[in-house]
Amino acid sequence: MATTRSNTKPLKTVKAIAPIAQRLKVTWLIWLVYRLLGLPIFISIFNPSSPDIVGGIAWQALWLVPALILTPWILRGRSPYALLISSMFTLVYLGASGVVLFTRIYGSSWAEIAVYLTDFLLLLAINIWLFILLKRLPSMNNVVKKPRQ
Repeated sequence: MATTRSNTKPLKTVKAIAPIAQRLKVTWLIWLVYRLLGLPIFISIFNPSSPDIVGGIAWQALWLVPALILTPWILRGRSPYALLISSMFTLVYLGASGVVLFTRIYGSSWAEIAVYLTDFLLLLAINIWLFILLKRLPSMNNVVKKPRQ
């Protein structure tokens, strides 16, 4: 008569993916609109040299081409591979935003610093949501390990 051992390990609780994916979508869209329109408009208002708004929007649109390509993957929020690549790109955006913020701290007005700080914080939130979502999505290699006997 063969006896079977019951698995005594606690079951892993499955955490909800939908709320994190929703937060990521909202934050991503806010950042895209802010970066494309808000940043050039606010910098034109707060910078004493009053740079051209249309030129700023054109520059930001060029800078956002990779982000616009990633947008469908971010909005779907299902593919771990796509979100991993998106995470790499958003980390580059976060680093660039941090460098711009750091260079603007010296010699810029507080309002202009706040504009760049908002951009940095939105990107930081996007990276946090991406990290949490990637941790909650199923494994990329779908390996099912059998318990030892």
